[in-house]
Amino acid sequence: MLMEASSPILRTAFLLVFLSLGLNAKPDPEFVKSGQAVFGRTCAACHQPTGEGLPPIFPPLVSSEWLTKDSSSLVIRIVIHGVEGPMRFEGKKFNNRCIPTSLSDEEVAQVVTFAAAAFNGGSGAVSGLQVKAVRDANKGRKGPWTAHELDPDLALEGSSKKGKDDSSTEKKEQNPALAGQLKRGKVAYIRNCSACHNINGEGLPAVFPPLAGSEWVAIGPKLIVPVILRGLDGPIVVKKQLYDAICPPVSEWSSAAMVAGRLRRLADRTVPGRPIDLSAQREDIEDANRIEGEIADLVTYLGNSWGNKIGAVAPDDVKAIRASISSRDKPWTADELKAQK
Repeated sequence: MLMEASSPILRTAFLLVFLSLGLNAKPDPEFVKSGQAVFGRTCAACHQPTGEGLPPIFPPLVSSEWLTKDSSSLVIRIVIHGVEGPMRFEGKKFNNRCIPTSLSDEEVAQVVTFAAAAFNGGSGAVSGLQVKAVRDANKGRKGPWTAHELDPDLALEGSSKKGKDDSSTEKKEQNPALAGQLKRGKVAYIRNCSACHNINGEGLPAVFPPLAGSEWVAIGPKLIVPVILRGLDGPIVVKKQLYDAICPPVSEWSSAAMVAGRLRRLADRTVPGRPIDLSAQREDIEDANRIEGEIADLVTYLGNSWGNKIGAVAPDDVKAIRASISSRDKPWTADELKAQK
């Protein structure tokens, strides 16, 4: 077996040979199409559907040396584990973080094949077996790569030669309950907010407002929770800078999502000729409690990161705010939010 070679040098040699196999094979069009779908839901928010990115925050993939130099192991490692810190794209400096994904081996192969073909004219296919080989060879990896680790030629001064485990960069909180909220809230933030507001809360100048040091975040949950649940539309001034963008509500926590879940549960428990199983009502309550807990974790995280200090937010706080805006069915405006102070 590939991973049973006793010498690290032999393992590396076998891996390189294995990765080279099949790279000249022409990818199946359906395989590339599947990769495009994976790219659309996983990568396009930052790198854009065109692959042009959003400089100076999110780098371009079109004609990128990161793809043309190595369209297999380097890119596969980034998709699996992420990359962070100073790096060079087309001669320009980018200093951001590409978060790791939870894609399957097959999905990673599809998206790498698509990116190489669509943005760099690549004609070779990457297989799920190749991705598995890379994943297995780096199974002890716990944090994102740095550019220097991946390829010193693509790094910039200031790029660490060694990556760090995410856990080592987290502030150790004395309060275990707060530490748990911050940890869970960070996951929710990365999943729902970081594509626009950036992993460091700095946003995208002139496009997406910052949360770091934001006077709006400083107001606390009575302003943040309504935006999470109903969204924000129209111009808003943050740190003396005007922004005009739409912040959609978090779909998985919306009223529509809860109603859909309730209808599914009722349908599962409804048998013609029998009374409705009222256990669905108990699950409605459990669903609401779960959502309120997750929102509390998210607000606690963004309200106590990047210089923000609003303290811990409890699920009961979210419940009360949620009840107070239950009749609201559209996004807020900045003026309406000011009235929530």
